[in-house]
Amino acid sequence: MSSAQEYNARAEGTHWTRGQLPWWLRSLDAGSIQFAKEVRRYQAAHRLDTDGKLGSVTWAAIVSTERLRIDATGDFGPVHMPNAEIVPSAREERKRKHPVVGVGIHTTGSGVTVAAMKSAGSDGDINVEIERVMRNLLSQPSSYISHAYVLPNGRVLLCVPVDECAVHGGLSKERDLYAKGYDEWRWYRGVNAASIRKHENGERYAAWKREANAVGVESPLDYCDDPNGKLWAFDLVPLFNDGGEVFTDVQFEAAADLIVWASKRFGFEVGPRTVLLHRQWNPITRWPWDPGANWSWPTVRALVDARMENTSRQ
Repeated sequence: MSSAQEYNARAEGTHWTRGQLPWWLRSLDAGSIQFAKEVRRYQAAHRLDTDGKLGSVTWAAIVSTERLRIDATGDFGPVHMPNAEIVPSAREERKRKHPVVGVGIHTTGSGVTVAAMKSAGSDGDINVEIERVMRNLLSQPSSYISHAYVLPNGRVLLCVPVDECAVHGGLSKERDLYAKGYDEWRWYRGVNAASIRKHENGERYAAWKREANAVGVESPLDYCDDPNGKLWAFDLVPLFNDGGEVFTDVQFEAAADLIVWASKRFGFEVGPRTVLLHRQWNPITRWPWDPGANWSWPTVRALVDARMENTSRQ
């Protein structure tokens, strides 16, 4: 009998079945060497007893020790925040090669919240469902990921160690277009690199240009030429009303806390060239909605300044 068969045999009659295993184990051939290897890692990660009982393992924790990447030197960032929790992403990231020069801010868009609204129905708790959807998303190794996620109730999920790059908003085909100058790239748009096409509205990015020029930026590459490698990033998970995306006051409070922490952790001054929105460094695919119109830099900046002032007095 193979190791995988023995493992499945031990499962029969205990408190769990193979159907309760995480999806990345269920997707493997039960008789394969890879399955047996992953099972051993899974057992080690959760200290399963000889009967293989799962116990009270949460879905967000259902990844192997190797994927969790938690060791004695692991640093997931501002764990001191009262509403912060480490929820490691299952995606493998890479170590940084460049210093962090600023913060990158995103919205998750409609996907997470719409899924949560459907599962919550009219009687469910939307905040509970949003967190459940986010935890499931973070368990998928193929997901794009930020270092942290700010939920509508102000909870912060810390997902990627600070010394690793998060694949949150890099540049590919867009980089070459930006290098050609505004008069060339302003004729292109798309929702991702694969969908970029020419369009007829050469004034689509006029507001981007005015905003950028006001802070001495001529090209999106002037904001950041390697967002994945040089930015510490977080997403705001929005709520929705008839007017579109809505960010809550407690999300702005948490965003200010994260910005202040990052500026101190990585040693940069808070300003329009270091606190960046996805739509600023990649307008071709993200202007004007990432994050949406409900994002308020004046509000967040005032909160940041208040925190900085309080810190300087201490």
